[in-house]
Amino acid sequence: MKRSLKGLLDYHVKTIDGKEGKVGDFLFDEKLWTVRYVDADFGKLFKMKRKLIPRAFLKTPLWQ
Repeated sequence: MKRSLKGLLDYHVKTIDGKEGKVGDFLFDEKLWTVRYVDADFGKLFKMKRKLIPRAFLKTPLWQ
């Protein structure tokens, strides 16, 4: 099933150790047209902690 990536922007992500963040952007493989990394922000209001998460570490989104 196809879904728009716009629906995943600001989606909440959670690490194994319990840290929570929000999806900010996606990095693509321009030859294969697939998502390679998700750019997530794990910082607070004024202090950004952006991390790139490889696609291999992501699970299926909970769309509810």
